[in-house]
This record gives sequence, C-alpha cells and structure tokens, in this order.
Amino acid sequence: MITGHNWDVTEIVISNDGYVLYSSSTDGTLKIWDIEKASPIGTLIGFGDGEYFSYNSYGNWVSSSLALERVTTADGSSPTEVARELNSLLLQLDKLPKIYTPSSISISIEKDTVDFSVSKPVKRVTVNEEEVEIGEDGEVVFSPDGAGDYIIRAYDDSGAYDERIVTVHFEETVMYVVKEVGTYQRGDRVIIGDFRELTFLVNGEWIDRDYFSRVAPDIEPPVITGDKVQKVSIGDTKYLELSVSDNSTVTLIEIVSPDLTVTTLAVNSVSAEIRTEVQGTGEYTVNAYDHDGNKAMSTFSLEAESRSFWVCRDHESLGFGQEVKVTEEGESCYFVSDYGWLEKEYLSGNPVSTADPVISGEPVQHAVSGTERILSFTVSDDVNVKEVVVSGKTYPVNEREKEMHIMVSEYGEHLVIANDVEGNSARALFTLSAPPENETEGGKIWYWLIPIVIILPLILFLAAKSSRKKTRKIRL
Repeated sequence: MITGHNWDVTEIVISNDGYVLYSSSTDGTLKIWDIEKASPIGTLIGFGDGEYFSYNSYGNWVSSSLALERVTTADGSSPTEVARELNSLLLQLDKLPKIYTPSSISISIEKDTVDFSVSKPVKRVTVNEEEVEIGEDGEVVFSPDGAGDYIIRAYDDSGAYDERIVTVHFEETVMYVVKEVGTYQRGDRVIIGDFRELTFLVNGEWIDRDYFSRVAPDIEPPVITGDKVQKVSIGDTKYLELSVSDNSTVTLIEIVSPDLTVTTLAVNSVSAEIRTEVQGTGEYTVNAYDHDGNKAMSTFSLEAESRSFWVCRDHESLGFGQEVKVTEEGESCYFVSDYGWLEKEYLSGNPVSTADPVISGEPVQHAVSGTERILSFTVSDDVNVKEVVVSGKTYPVNEREKEMHIMVSEYGEHLVIANDVEGNSARALFTLSAPPENETEGGKIWYWLIPIVIILPLILFLAAKSSRKKTRKIRL
C-alpha cells in the first residue's frame, strides 16, 4: 500500500530495473519510491493537467515544458542542468548512486560471472571491498569465488554510496574424473557442488580442477596380444613378440624383464606389431599406455631347453674346461645346474681345450713285504682327474691332485691310465718287484733275535738276585 499522497493516486509506474516505483496523484505531486527499502526517494510537486514527468534508464528525469519551473525534490534540490528539446526539458537532478541487480543470482561452471549495472553518477564500485571495473554504459562484471553472499557498493564523487547484498548460488554440475585422485578412479561421475579459482567442491572435499572434465574420458585400455609362452635358445639372440592396439592411440610400451630392468618403446599408433630384443629367459611384464592415460598389462614367458657350456675360467668349485648344464639365462648371468647363477664371462658355448692328466711316481718299485704288494703314484690335472685305471680296474678320484696307493695281486708291470673330466687321458707303466733277498734274510734273522732280546734281560735279572742272597749268608 502506498501512503503519502493527499488525494487519489492516478497512476503507478515501475522502472525498468525493478528498483524504483513512481506514483502520481490529483494532489499535484509525483512521488519516487525505493521498492527494496519501502521508503520515498523524493517528491515532485506543483503539477497540473497537461504536464508529465518520467524517468529513463540513464537516471535522467524528463518533464513537459509546463513543468519546467515546478520540478524539485522534497528537500528543495533544484536541477543541476537544464536543456530544451522539442518542447521537453531534460532535468538531471542531484541524487544518490544506484545499483541495479537482483538480490539472488545463479552461476555455473559455464557461466561463472555476475553482471549488474550502476547509475551514471557512480564513479567507483567494490565487491566485498575489492574494486571492480565499470563499463562505459555502467555495466559491471565480476567473477565470484564460489557461492555465497557478496556486498556490492557503488560510490559517487562525494563518497555517498548505494549498497546491495547479492546471494550467489552455484548450480550443481555433473563432471567426470580424468585422473585418479584420492578414492576417485578415472571415469567416475561426480557432482560439483561449488568452485573456487583453482578447485572444485566434491562431496565436501576441495580438489584441484585439473582432475575433472565435463566430457566423459575414454577409459578403454589398450589391447595386448601374443603367445604367452615363447621358445628361445640359451646363448643366442632372443626376441619378445607381441601386438598392441587401442581405440585411439597407443603412445608407450614398457617391458619389465625378470631382473626388473625396464625398457620403454614409443609407439604413437592405433596398432603396432612389436618384436624387440631381450637379454634372457623368464617372465616379462608388458605395460601399454594410450593417449588418454589408460593402461593395460600382460605377461609373457620366454622358455629354453637346457644347453651345455664349458667353464673357461676357474671360479670357486668350477674348474677350467668343466662341462656344465645351463637351464636359464639372464641379462648378464647363466643359471648353472647344481651350482646357481654365474656371470656369463666364466662360460663358453664351445668346449675348452685342456691339458692331459699327469701321472708321477717311481717307475720301479719294491714291495714292502711278500704279503703287501702296493703300487704308489700321484695323479693331477688342470681341471679334475675323474678316475684312475690300474691293470683294468677303475678307481674314482674326482680331485685335481691325489696320491694313490693301489694294492695289486702280483709282481711285474702294471699299466696306469688317468682320465680327466674333459675326456683327456694319460698313461704310465710301473714295475712292482719283490722285496730284495738281503732284506728277506735280514728279516729271517730278526725273527730269531726277537726272542733272545726278550729272554736275555730276564736271565740276567734272576742271576743278580741269586747272588745278593748268597752275600747275605756269608755276613751271618
């Protein structure tokens, strides 16, 4: 209800921006009202029939020529400027600044600015005490830092200002996760509840904007195909073969070897056939990445038959020239059966030439006695003596050097053969003779002397004892 006129109200007009109301009355007055504050801005008096007064969007009051002398405000202010135009007079009054904006505005990710306008006398505008630029037509645009209340002030040259509180609402928006973050996986659909300059509000958590997009990402990973088990040869060049493809572009392949060495291959193609050299047997892990960051993983096993190698340098229990079995291969090592991993530099794929065993000892030997016929000699080798054969009978050795004492059944010549682990052999002829005759006769004499040596001391002891008894009798 409008109160303030003394007579009937003849007309009511609302300004284009919706903030000002004009009312006229038969009492000859025209009142201007602030709708939001529900209070009069001013009163124009002295109007009669055939006279008009109106307000335009530029903050100017326009009246008929008849009303020229009667335009004033309730406090007596007079026009600051008078201009005549086609029997009309444009009167610019000295009035307060004005902000034209609704009290509530919605923003979104696509439209994240707030627009409003101010009247001509306004020289400076602040939003939450931060100054913003005014356009030529009094238009003002600012970017809010998310939803909330914003205090807008418009100042004129005198320091007077108009103030509005605008509530900014954010329209919730559906977005997609394009990079894994926290508990969110790539491709997850989320609701954005608010935003800041660099972050979005997702389920009460502020997260960097770079992790989200309005467009759903491609979450289809590349496809890796190929024989899961591939046969190769130990000691030869080995290749891993596979194929990759994707609905967009495969950008990169990683090959992780059994010793965790990583090799990368650039692809940058929708599909590709891969044949890449690898250094050993075992299980290989292949990772493929596409343009959108999707990852696929597959494993391949390279297997080989065991193969003979030969030791080309002594190493711990392995001797030069020794044949060994290799069952697996790494980048720099072989796996040797009954030994373990060994650096490749110690092994050769071809047999290693070694020397023959050596047999040393007295060519002619005499038995110690007629009952013990023992042949003595020493065998040695640069790798290992495998066995010794004496007169057709085999004796195992498995040492690089060993003294041998072999009991034979008869005197005479005996052929000794020594075989090493590489297949080399050596021969030597030894003669075992009976003990010499003087040593035999001497032995017989000793058989007679032994009882005499034992009995003679006993006889001498008994004779001495008998002599002492006779001496004691003479003294009595």
